[in-house]
Amino acid sequence: MMLLEHTQIVSKPLVEKSSDGALRLSGIVMQSEIKNKNGRIYPKQIIEGVVNKFNQAGKLVIGELNHPDNLEINLERAAIVLEKMWMEGNDCYATMRCLDTPCGNIVKSIAESGVEIGISSRAGGEVIREGDADVVKSMEFLTCDIVSNPSAPNAFPKPIRESIEQAEDAFKRSVLKEENQKKLADMIVNTLSEALEESVSLKESKSVFTKKQAEEYVRNKAKHDDAWGDYSITWNGKKHISKTLNGLVDKVLKSDKTIVEESASSEFVAKNIYSEDGKKVDGARSGKFYLGAEDSDGNITNMNWKKWKSLDVSGKPSEYVQKEVIKSLLSQIKNFGTKVDFNSFSRGKGFEEKVDWLLTNGGCKFPKTGLKAV
Repeated sequence: MMLLEHTQIVSKPLVEKSSDGALRLSGIVMQSEIKNKNGRIYPKQIIEGVVNKFNQAGKLVIGELNHPDNLEINLERAAIVLEKMWMEGNDCYATMRCLDTPCGNIVKSIAESGVEIGISSRAGGEVIREGDADVVKSMEFLTCDIVSNPSAPNAFPKPIRESIEQAEDAFKRSVLKEENQKKLADMIVNTLSEALEESVSLKESKSVFTKKQAEEYVRNKAKHDDAWGDYSITWNGKKHISKTLNGLVDKVLKSDKTIVEESASSEFVAKNIYSEDGKKVDGARSGKFYLGAEDSDGNITNMNWKKWKSLDVSGKPSEYVQKEVIKSLLSQIKNFGTKVDFNSFSRGKGFEEKVDWLLTNGGCKFPKTGLKAV
């Protein structure tokens, strides 16, 4: 069934122009737990599901001026873009940005004049008759359209049978129409170009960010919407939005699994092999040995052998520590003592050469979590 619902926004909708020059509308677009003019009741969890899905998708949703009697998007009638949806009690609110299109300019003129504006949600779904009302059991939200305030029940099109799958197919058919391709591209290019430029710049500047670098980048590059108070940034091609700058930083850090805790190699000033308590080994045997490097603040970062060896900074473990590390690695080879003598193995090889051989050919491991002493 196609669900077409009319909801009056407010007699004087919130009309604001933000720093980007766009005009936006804000108000109620759907209501739950109350029988509407069409005799339908939308349970709160159904509307909440629509809001959650909309916010998780993070995609722009185009709305038309006047709704059609089908579930296809007609780009020639595009008037608004739904940007945000949220719940307040049983009501679903939204903010809508008016497009710079013929239909969008009509909506702007109406809104700025103070004339009442109606909103019509368009969706596919299923209803079940319960008492004197039809209760919505499932809903696949498509969009909201700007409409005039209906004065009679006949202002609503007669519902037709539409499954959720049919609703999705209708939307795809509309987008894939040849005559709509260029229009759609022209409409979204301005929105996407800025995000793409920022994403490309981000990718070109660094391949891997540390946690500290990522936080500094977000705080310096985040954009603030003066009208709505949101902070936003595009990171690795995905736009993140938060009400606070700290919240935006947390979202980025959680979204990118390549962000590392340790400092970049260029920030290290020395490297060494450390004991379990984080201090340099200077003769006393440690429970574990760690490969690590120090930054200018004296912080020690643990790392694997490959990265430790590649660091071009000063630092060399003592002869004693070198010998103990080699012994610990040799102990990982079963019956090693019966196959080759330690002194003959060590003769003519440097410390790094020995460790390389044991890790590559001997099957030994020097874990980042520490090498157990023997």
